[in-house]
Amino acid sequence: MSTDPTGLLAGYDIDELRAKVRREPFKAIFDGIVARVREAARRDRQTDVILPGGWCHSQYFTPMVLEAGFVYRMTGDETALEHVRRQIDKLARVHADPPESFYREIQGFKGKPTAYFSNAHVCLAARMCGPELGGHYGRLLELACARLIDDHSSAYFFTHFNAGHNAVATHIISGAICALTFGQESGHPETDRIVELGRDACEIYTRWGFDEQGAPFEGPMYALVTLEWVYLYADLLRRHGGENLFYTLPKLETIARAAGELQLPGLPGISGFQDCRRLITQHPMPWLLLTAREYGRPLDLALWRQTEEKLDPSQPHHARRTGWRGLLDLLWWDGGETKRAVQDSGLPTAFFGLGAGVSVLRSSWRDDAVCLVSLGQGRSHNVPDHTHADAGTSPSTRAAITWPTTPVTSTSTRTPTAWCSSTMRRIAPPPRGTCTTASSRRMAVIRCSTS
Repeated sequence: MSTDPTGLLAGYDIDELRAKVRREPFKAIFDGIVARVREAARRDRQTDVILPGGWCHSQYFTPMVLEAGFVYRMTGDETALEHVRRQIDKLARVHADPPESFYREIQGFKGKPTAYFSNAHVCLAARMCGPELGGHYGRLLELACARLIDDHSSAYFFTHFNAGHNAVATHIISGAICALTFGQESGHPETDRIVELGRDACEIYTRWGFDEQGAPFEGPMYALVTLEWVYLYADLLRRHGGENLFYTLPKLETIARAAGELQLPGLPGISGFQDCRRLITQHPMPWLLLTAREYGRPLDLALWRQTEEKLDPSQPHHARRTGWRGLLDLLWWDGGETKRAVQDSGLPTAFFGLGAGVSVLRSSWRDDAVCLVSLGQGRSHNVPDHTHADAGTSPSTRAAITWPTTPVTSTSTRTPTAWCSSTMRRIAPPPRGTCTTASSRRMAVIRCSTS
């Protein structure tokens, strides 16, 4: 069997993968990836200017580099190979003499001088291309040893009150991915320790970033972004002969379960809470394919499948992308289907996140169900800048809502806001010390004001 020793494809049979991407239903996903890689490469060749951008405190200026590495490994496409070389060049420029080189090389740079997402994706892409990169391969090995592997946040993450924060968790995991991929080959002396830090970051984030029911303390937007890296690292670690976190961290299953039970009727997404103040339309969740298989949860496969479908065009939600399935979906999907839809899976009609202070109550799992989302806003000291104790939750019945008789206090510095989730129109804040509701035929969102 031909396989890569480290990196994204460690443990995969490369010949089987090449056969997989040539047959449906995988071919359609792969063809879409190839088209996007070629378009990204075309645009990238038009300028050598590095523009600012990114998320979770990380700059990201290496578009489609991970996918380009995969396309080259599958097909030998020279356009993809050259695109990876260009991204290595950009990474070397930005890391030449940090932090000064960040300001010099990235046009209009502001923020934290780190590009850890680009670091991780370039390392994984370069591993898939291998020595065919020519001199760029050796250049990346030197860069990984001197800069990239050590760019993994500080150890305070493991004791500080910010242990459930998206940025510190993804920062450490990205550094660990670089170490897992090129640490031994580059001769980095602390490879094993940094790989273990990545493992610890997964445990600490799932422990302190979510309540016992799997509701995220930062809110769903931050969680969905971070979870893609947590589950990716869990998969990479076991493929490299390390610990199987899917068995030693049972919270990974709890979080997947909550991702389904927090969905609004019709599966448009999750109502925003904590630091997320709008409807969070479906962020890609390829990791549901892992939890479906590891925990025997066909519901997760159904949710992954159904979140590709278009939203009702008569509702002004953010448009859901079509054909968005990407590289991780291609790798982790075995082509299996599920006979039952999420709506027919017998899920409970009430979800209570007791730590995060959020509840989702629905009359049924039909798309036209009546749904009440109550935002209690529990507070976690592990993510102090992204949790806001805005309110107290309100009990409800089918016929009416019972309001609290006393004002609810809060330490939040934000103005409480009510949203009508069918139109996502902002409603004027209620008087202090009172509650308001935004409702529609399908659902209501309750948010209480500060006193």
